[in-house]
Amino acid sequence: MKNQSKLKVDVSKMNRPELLKLLETEWEDHFQTRRQTWKALEVAALITVAVVGVQWKSTDPSICFISSVLLIFVSLFGMQITLRHRNSVEVAKFTIITEIEKHLNFQATDLNIPKPIEILDIIRFRKSNTSLFILRMHGIIFLLAIVMLILSIADMSSNTNTYVPSG
Repeated sequence: MKNQSKLKVDVSKMNRPELLKLLETEWEDHFQTRRQTWKALEVAALITVAVVGVQWKSTDPSICFISSVLLIFVSLFGMQITLRHRNSVEVAKFTIITEIEKHLNFQATDLNIPKPIEILDIIRFRKSNTSLFILRMHGIIFLLAIVMLILSIADMSSNTNTYVPSG
């Protein structure tokens, strides 16, 4: 999503109280979206702690395998949520907010519409914002899950090659 939001809002027919109410609603929506993005990271972190605990205590490599796969999906969904919130919702909200502010002559805020982020921005450390921080944390969880998955596969393959004589 390299293009900025194509969303256009015609606020010229709205009166000042309506514009102020819309401005308030758009800011509330933005903050609600931001809370949801943080909540997704919080849930991913809690599941990470649980998966690490399960893998530490478990002697069954299949449980470790399944929990690693679960964590991979959780981190990927968290990344998807973060990208969607930043690249669609946040861009749209700030497009509307800036349009309302222009109409109300609120030039003191000098608010800029956020630039969409890409998945490769995770490794571009010169770029920094809240969404990128959250995306990077999901990326770290993803990498941890991949390592745990590899270790569980190695454990499963070493257990299947072990010969235990009977009797």
